[in-house]
Amino acid sequence: MQFATNHLHLGFDMNNFEIINNGKKNKVSNNPFLHVGICVHVDRIKEFLREKNIDFTEAG
Repeated sequence: MQFATNHLHLGFDMNNFEIINNGKKNKVSNNPFLHVGICVHVDRIKEFLREKNIDFTEAG
């Protein structure tokens, strides 16, 4: 189960970078990030459910 997301700046920004697209010059900007989900391991979830006496089923 995902409980948070980290947004990691990749550090290779492009600001007003000139490119040629379909024979035309354009300026583009890009600020790339990697979005990484932080999760609770399934074993911790099952441990919590057992501790609280909550019934659950597991796929096999």
